[in-house]
Formats: sequence, structure tokens, C-alpha cells
Amino acid sequence: MSFISRPNSWVAQEATSTTQLTYALQVNPAPITVSLPDQDPVLASLEFVLTNPTSTALAVQSVAFTLVVGDGASLTPTTAGITTAVSDPTSWTVVGPASPVTSGTATYTLGPVTGSDVSLDAGASVVVQLFQIQTNTTPGNTIIEIKEIVAAKPGFTNFQVTTFPTGFFFTGLIPTVQSGSALVPVAQINTGATVTLVWNSSVVDTAAFTIYYSNAEQGQQTAKPSNVGEWTTGPLTSDTVFTAVVQVSVTGGQPLTAALMTSVSVQNPSLVAASISAGRATVSGAASVGGPLTANAITATGLTVNGQLSANSATINGALAAGGATINGTLAAGSANFSGAVQAFTLNATTAAITKGFRANQSSVALFSGRQALMPGAGVNVWKVYQAHTDGFVIGFVGHPSSPEDSSIAWATGYTNGIQVQAMGGNVAYIADFKIIKIEAMCFNPNMFILPVQTGNQFGINIQQNTFGVQTNAPYDFYWIPLGTGQAAQLLNEDEIWDHPPVLPDFSAQPVRQDDEPRQEFVTLLEQVIGKPIDNETKVKLISVLRRI
Repeated sequence: MSFISRPNSWVAQEATSTTQLTYALQVNPAPITVSLPDQDPVLASLEFVLTNPTSTALAVQSVAFTLVVGDGASLTPTTAGITTAVSDPTSWTVVGPASPVTSGTATYTLGPVTGSDVSLDAGASVVVQLFQIQTNTTPGNTIIEIKEIVAAKPGFTNFQVTTFPTGFFFTGLIPTVQSGSALVPVAQINTGATVTLVWNSSVVDTAAFTIYYSNAEQGQQTAKPSNVGEWTTGPLTSDTVFTAVVQVSVTGGQPLTAALMTSVSVQNPSLVAASISAGRATVSGAASVGGPLTANAITATGLTVNGQLSANSATINGALAAGGATINGTLAAGSANFSGAVQAFTLNATTAAITKGFRANQSSVALFSGRQALMPGAGVNVWKVYQAHTDGFVIGFVGHPSSPEDSSIAWATGYTNGIQVQAMGGNVAYIADFKIIKIEAMCFNPNMFILPVQTGNQFGINIQQNTFGVQTNAPYDFYWIPLGTGQAAQLLNEDEIWDHPPVLPDFSAQPVRQDDEPRQEFVTLLEQVIGKPIDNETKVKLISVLRRI
């Protein structure tokens, strides 16, 4: 049979239960102690709380509580004098043995006053008390058996009750400081001071005690006192809660625990928090914040914020480290190190290392740092793909041949995260009909695009040159412009790029202008007349002249 105990309850309940109701037991005195021979007996009470934990009413026929009676380690040597009570005597009654029991078992049964059952509403409770129980003179453990009949179904559970030697106590836990030869109770101490916890207990075995205490930087810690009834802390730098626990047991029984709690405040504590939101924060020492920090103004010797730093103004006499920062006013710091983006009206720092966002050094702010020339993929749906390690921009430029007579057309394309941009360059035909005169000419047509890319994303670039007929390729340039400290984009292998790249239209073959078909025929006939082919460049020039006739 396995039991579960809870601090300050001095009883243990069976771990496995078949009951439909839930049961709790309180004892008085807590813990129950033995009676002394030739003295007035110690009188104990048992208070059972029965609860319907379900969402519907339950029909309760009976609940029987069986005690072990007799000399030795049982709870009581006799049932004589035991009195019963129930919280709702209108509906319930408790019936005990017809005559005193001095050996064996004694059963006290809770049942309805009238009828065969009582309906216990969902979440409702009933309390049964057995009191004026004379305790035995021998400490030990005894089992109280419980049998219920609910909705015509039996259920069982058990409690183990321990009777301790007389005089058990555990009280009076308080923090103190040394004042002369005396220990004086305190509520607050200076940063770095120590306190001595004192308590009163009948237990003299120091191994039975454990001290639990909190520390803002290291969390909950434990200690074992070396002296009976006292323990001195190390230097305290933040408000601390102490819990003193004593564990005692009687041979053959479950170890039972009692716990006392106290706390002490620390003046000007070191600040460690998951997040802080304050009108103004002034820290005389170092401050470390695990989450975001939001304040109208901050003054600190040193500040470390693992999350986002947001303030109207901040003055940091020491080093400042934060995941990112938004400063609506002026940020002044001995040094600043940000792993995220930084926004500030004025940024003053002796040194600054910012891996993303602005870069500050000796009161200067640099938004861009360097450029990286990129080589695009050439052809229809042929991409060169890069990995961005910081926020930045891809710039694609398509120029034109030096001569306006050279036909030329090219398309530059950029793609990232569902965004596609293009720029067309080269030379274009210009036709204007002013009725009096008709102008046809080739014109320069340079263009460019700018593609923003977020850190961690891939981006691809592509260039297409029109190969129909005769064309002079247009010049082009692609650049990666990173923000902040300027991390280069990484060219990826084919197996590292996106699974489904965007499909580009094929501009490489375009239909012949209908009004050029007779001119093409003329050039073909001319080749037959002279008996040899005409090179492509000359063909283009001939067609251009024929258009002007």
C-alpha cells in the first residue's frame, strides 16, 4: 500500500483510490501526540472533508470510517468518550459502535437521516468529525480505512495517521541580525548583508532540516543547517524568501514534513528581471534584464537586456548590451553592443559594436557599409541565389550599348520571399508622327530596380539578353548593399536554393514586325543578286535605312 504525504498535514493518504468522492483529513493536535501515563490523556480529533468532484450530483448511500482500537501503536486504546458531528445534521447522521470498543476495529458510518441516500451536488462537501479521541501511550502509525457506497457502487481509500512522542513542536521562524551579543529580528537589510534564521523545534537532529531560499540570479537553492535552531545566510543582494522544512517519521510510517516560511527585504537590491516597465529606472549597480525593458528614462552603471530596450532617454555609465534598442531621446553609454536593430535620435558611445541596424562609433552613425558585386544567372529561368546574413538591398542596373544604332534589349530580374522585380534596358525604337515630319530613331533606355531583403532570407538574380535577330548585349551590374556592419551575401549551391523558383517569361525570341517583312524579303533577294550572304549587322542597317525611305 503506497501513501502520499503533504507538508503540515501530518497524515498520508493512499496513492491509489477507487472512490468517487474525494477525501481530506485534518488532525488536531497537529501532529497527534501520545498520552502520558498517570496524567490526563491527550484528546485528539479527526475531521474528514468529503467532496463531490464531478459535474453532476451523486447519490451517497453511506461512508464508513474504521479505526484500529487497542493497546500499542494504534490511535486510541478505547472508543469510550468519542463524540461525532456532521456539518449538515438535517440530511446526515453518523452512527458509531453501540458500546465502547477496546480491541479490534470500530466503525463510524455516515448515512442519510431519512431514506436510502442523500444527493450531494456537484462541487459540494460534507464534513464529518470524530473528536475527544483518547490517544494511546505508544507512538506509531495506524491506518483508517474508508469505504463508500455511492450510486450503489463501493469505493475504498485509506489514511495513515502518525502519533508522535509528546512535546513535538516546530514554530517561530524569523530572520535576525547580530546586534552586540543578541540576535535582533529584522524586516530589511542593506545590500550584501547576511541574516540568521532562528526557529524553535523539539527536533534536535540537524539532518532533519532543509532550508529553501530564493536568489534572483540563480533561482531556488537549498542549504542544511549545522546548528540546532539557526542558520546564517551568505550575502543577500535581493529580496529573499526562506522556507524551513523539517522531516520526521516514526518507525514503520511515512516520513512527514512541517514547513515554516519567512522573508527579508534588501535595500537597493541588484535588479534581475524577465521584463521591466517603469516610469523611471535608476540603478546604482549593474542591471540585468532577461526580457524587454521599457522605461521613460534609464540611469544605470551597467545595463544588459536580453530582449528589446525601449526608453525615452538612457544614460549608461558602464557598458550597454541589448538585443535591440528604440530610444526616442538621447542614448549615452560608455560602450554599446546591440545584436538587433537600433533606432535613436542621438547615439553617443565611446565604442559601439552593432551587428544589425545602425553602427555607431565616436558619436557617428553609419547606415550602409560597403557593397558587394553580384554575378547573375544568364538565360531563361537561370538564377544565381544568395543567402542574406543581414538586412540589405539588391540593386540591379541594365545599361545600353554606346551606339544608338545598335539594337539591344535586356531584362534584369530579382526575387525574394514572394517579391519579384524587373528592369528592362538597352536601346528602344522611338517613333513620332508630327504629320509634317515622321521621326524614327533608336534611343538609350537604361533602367534599374531595388529589391529589399530581410536577414536570413534567400534572394535570386537573373539577366536575359534578347537573342532574336542581331543585337548588341546591354551592359549590366548587380550589387548587394548591406545595412549595419556589412555582412556579405553568401552564394548558395544548386541543392541549397529554393525548391520552386519563379518562372520567367521567355523574351529571347520575339516575332518580326509585320511592316518589316517586305524589307526582310528585299534583303533576301539582294543576297541572291550579289551571290553571297550578308552579315547580320549589315542586314540590320539595311532594314533600318529601308524604314526611312
